Amino acid sequence: MDLRGEDSGRFEADLKACQSYAAKVEETATTSGAATGGAIGAAINVAVGGGGVAVAAGTGAISAGIISGTSATQRKKQLIRKCLDERGYNLLD
Repeated sequence: MDLRGEDSGRFEADLKACQSYAAKVEETATTSGAATGGAIGAAINVAVGGGGVAVAAGTGAISAGIISGTSATQRKKQLIRKCLDERGYNLLD
């Protein structure tokens, strides 16, 4: 990021705002992914005749949370970069 000519106080405020936005978006996505994973785990368990629907739902939710978490960091970085870009910062990569 090229901060030449930028007000460092303004940048810090914008960065915090963008980080907060990205965290809220990721929190929503992670919660949704775990719920979907739980439903899918339970459905698969019922389809194959397993007896532990609650266990399958929990396993599906955990699996979805892990998968979601591995890409969450990358998505969060992308959201922050896009937010800063839209605020007029010159992003170098």
